[in-house]
Amino acid sequence: MRKGDDGVVFVIDSDTSPDQSLPGRKYTASVPNLHRGFTRLTADQKILCDEWGCFLSGYAPLKNGQGNYLIGIDLRADEVNRKFRAIRIAGIILLICSIILAYLFSRFLASRITRPIRLLVKRTREIADGVFVGRVDINPTSWLMSPPVALSTSLKEKMPHLFKFLKGDIISLQFRGDIIILH
Repeated sequence: MRKGDDGVVFVIDSDTSPDQSLPGRKYTASVPNLHRGFTRLTADQKILCDEWGCFLSGYAPLKNGQGNYLIGIDLRADEVNRKFRAIRIAGIILLICSIILAYLFSRFLASRITRPIRLLVKRTREIADGVFVGRVDINPTSWLMSPPVALSTSLKEKMPHLFKFLKGDIISLQFRGDIIILH
């Protein structure tokens, strides 16, 4: 397209149909970004309609065109809508996949955190019921087991009758090499 004193006119049209715009034909539609396209890259913000149909268009000035020539590229509205629909579908699929992955990852983490706690609770119930022989296998590298003193303090507070009954006997819990002695 060329900008002249008489407005914007077609120079070359890639359309090969009988509706092709011949060189010198005036473009009369009011498209604000078309005029900006003579000096900088720009594009329509929404689909616009003219005598050739509805399009989303982009505009770029020609190099060495001194602001008088531009190239306009049109994308038909149905093609734009199809591309946006594909993007929305892909976004929904990615959202659903990320929710599923987040759920699975959180379940995995929760089981890694709660399993040692459930094992300790089960064993302390057994001890409270008088079953002193038993073992709790917990990986000592777990950050949950870093303060084993909390376990002994908790046992003393929760089961004072057990410690009165034992009268100084020693209970030991072994965590893969670490021995916790409760007295």
